[in-house]
Amino acid sequence: MAVIPADRVARSVVRSAVAEEPGYIVRLAHFMALGFTLPGVHVNVADLSHGIDGLLGMNFLSDFNLEIRPAERRLIAERIAP
Repeated sequence: MAVIPADRVARSVVRSAVAEEPGYIVRLAHFMALGFTLPGVHVNVADLSHGIDGLLGMNFLSDFNLEIRPAERRLIAERIAP
C-alpha cells in the first residue's frame, strides 16, 4: 500500500512483540478483514517486516465474536450488531 501525503491523518508508532515502527494513521474508503467490509475506517500503516502482514486491534475486533481453531488454522468471525 502506497501512502501519499494527502492520505495521512497523523503520524503514529506501532508497538508489537517484535518491533516498534513509525507509521501513519490513514483513512480508507473501505477496509476488508475477516470476510467483512467496513466503510470509512482509520488504519495505522507501518512496515512491520518480520513476516507480519498486519495486525487487528481490539478497537476493530471488539465488534466480533471470534472462534480460534489453531489445529485447522482458522479464525471464525461473527459480526455483533452495534
